[in-house]
Parts: sequence; structure tokens; C-alpha cells
Amino acid sequence: MTIYYPVLRVSPAEMNAYETLKESTKHQIIPVLEAKRISRDSKETWWNTYNTLGSYLKGKLNDNLFIYDFKQSFDKLGEVDEHLVDENRMNVIKHCSRKLDESEMKFIPCVHFDSPQWYIQSVINLQKSKLAIRVRCKDFNATMDQIVLQTIYNNVIDNLQQPTQLILILDFANKPTSPERIQKAIEMFSKLEHAQLVLSLTTCPEDASNVGAMSFDVAAEREDYRIFRGLAEKYPNLAFSDYTVRPTGEPDKEARIDYYNTYIKVFYTTHNSYMIGKSTLIKDNGIDTFHEVCQEIIDSDVYQGSDFSAGSYAIKQCADRIVVVSNHSKPIEYGINHHIELTASQLRQN
Repeated sequence: MTIYYPVLRVSPAEMNAYETLKESTKHQIIPVLEAKRISRDSKETWWNTYNTLGSYLKGKLNDNLFIYDFKQSFDKLGEVDEHLVDENRMNVIKHCSRKLDESEMKFIPCVHFDSPQWYIQSVINLQKSKLAIRVRCKDFNATMDQIVLQTIYNNVIDNLQQPTQLILILDFANKPTSPERIQKAIEMFSKLEHAQLVLSLTTCPEDASNVGAMSFDVAAEREDYRIFRGLAEKYPNLAFSDYTVRPTGEPDKEARIDYYNTYIKVFYTTHNSYMIGKSTLIKDNGIDTFHEVCQEIIDSDVYQGSDFSAGSYAIKQCADRIVVVSNHSKPIEYGINHHIELTASQLRQN
């Protein structure tokens, strides 16, 4: 069975999207969870950000395996700070890991190829049998591949204290690249023996700006999956990862957004494309017109049926006016849920 590694944030929409997946799909995926970001305002008592981390994820993921990436905790702070410690002098990695262990979560810790040594050592000290290494290929060109590989050996592999199964995530994110560039990276990092190689990329648009109001239209082709399928023929052990349909995540709660000048929109993935259904502006009766957009989706040739995914079912409920969508979070949830179900289905068939 081909394992799928969707990248998800620890946010309500994305965790709800996971929670409502079919059980068979949950057994086929290992999500890469990006940590909740610590805000600058809460830096002095940052540990409160993770008060319910273990119990919350336990309720969403139960006993299913996932990769946990600590790096995003520091995104808003500007640097990965070794001196950011809790009341018990534990750093972010140790603090969050303890929360997950207390809830008996099955997780694989993640480091980045360029993580500082204290960070890498903190993860190694967790003594987990599996370790994920995220290589942000989007940040460098092919001439750096050899140097990055050697860095992984020097900073991570040579410091492991026990036999450890490695998962190497080659992360191209949404940066335009060619199959040739990706193939060069695969060839180089395949030299890391006994590691599961995962290709992570997306061609999903970051927003719905290229789709008109009151429409359901193609926003982009799924070049990401097409590239993977082409490479998988040559590298049959290569696994797939993407950013589902929301590369930029949910709207930042700290950002000031003019709600009434926004659209309600839902991403609906098909076998070959990313499509978007988009209402009128909320101030122009957008909540009501979104029902009509959902009706257009279920009347289309690409609609998979209400029983295909929880997301598809919710869109049908909205079209039938049983459900009213008045926020941006729920359509994100629907789109991500449907995308994961469809991608997992495609991987099973190939």
C-alpha cells in the first residue's frame, strides 16, 4: 500500500478535515503536522499555546501515526530560539513532546536539514524509533544537493544514538520547478540508505483570485501529482506528499480582515485539476449565493458523489440548504477532506 503524507497545520479546519476521513483512508496516510505558531504577544508565556496539545490531537487522531514538525512554533518569532524555555526549563521540543507522550500519541518527530544542533539533539534525545528529516529543496538549487546531504550525515545521522528508521521529505512546496530538478534531488538523496524518500510539492493556487465570482472553475492543473506519477515509474518506492488545497492555511486570527469584502469559496480537487467554487462578496449576499455555487458543483461532471468524502457530503448539504456556511473555516475543511480522500484513492489505484 502506498503511504500518503499530506501536510496539515494544527488548526481547527485542517484537524476537522482529518477527523472526518474514512477509517480506511486514515490507515493509508501519515500526516505531516506543522506546529501551532507562537505569537509574539504570547512569547513570555509561550507554553500556554500548547496547554491542550496532547489531548486535542488525541481527540482528532486517536492512535494513528503522524509526523510532528516543531519548526513552525518559531515562525512568528523570527528565529529558532534555544533560550525559549518553559517554567521547568524545557525547550519547545521537549515541552511539546512531553504533551504528546502524556496523551500516548504515536508520533514521528521531525528535524530540518539546517536545524541548529541543539534542536537536532533535542529531537534525537526523544529516542524515537523513527525520525523525519525535512529538506526544503525549494530554498536551494541542485548545486547544493551534495552539500545538504553531507550536512544531514554530519549533523543528524552521525549523532543518532540507536537504530532509527528515517523518512526523508524532499519539500519543493509551491515553488515552480521542473521534473528534471526533482529527479536530480531524488538521485542525490537516494544515497541515504534505508531511508523512505517522500516527494512533497503542490501546484494548488494560494488563493482564488483567478476564479470569478459566482462560478465553479479550474484554478490550476494538478501538475504536482502528474510529476509524482511520472517519477514513481522510475522510483517505485517514492512516496507522495502535498499541501492539500490550502498552502497558506487559515486566515491569521491576528490579521485584520474585512469580512464583508471577502468571498466564500471552496476548493474541489478532481483527478487532473484544482477547481474552486466562489460566491459573490459576502456584502453582496455571498452567504446565500454560496448555496448556488454548491449546487453548480454537485451538478457538474466532476462531482464525486455525496458518499465519496465528508467534504463532498457537506457540499451537497449546502446545496440543499440544510447547512449554511457563513465563515471561511468550514469550506477549507471540506476542500481538504475531499482532497485527501481523492488523492489516497488515486494512490491506491496506481
